[in-house]
Amino acid sequence: MQYTLNQAVLALDQDIEGIIVGFEQEYIRVETSDGFEMRFRESEIIPNPEHPLLEMSRVPQEVIREKEEKKPRNTKRIKPKERNQPALVVDLHIHKLVPSERGMTNYEMLNVQVDTAKR
Repeated sequence: MQYTLNQAVLALDQDIEGIIVGFEQEYIRVETSDGFEMRFRESEIIPNPEHPLLEMSRVPQEVIREKEEKKPRNTKRIKPKERNQPALVVDLHIHKLVPSERGMTNYEMLNVQVDTAKR
């Protein structure tokens, strides 16, 4: 039987279906539906009339390369010196923020500290 490139085929003794991608001496190279390439003898495969769309499901290599192009990343480079700096620590002691904390509730003291930190 004559087989052609991109023809859908089934393996006889295995649960494998695929598309013919090439010919080598006595072997026929078949790319399985899982993407693996296998070699079969002509007597080990049969045409697959049930999956004519299988032939059209192949994506051309140029489309794949176009989609896989590396796009430049826009990341800001952080210098090693800046990367290892400790986090900013701010001490907001209430006695340093107001002249006298007498008569202030804890809520009022906390609000003064938060307002100062926001500035």
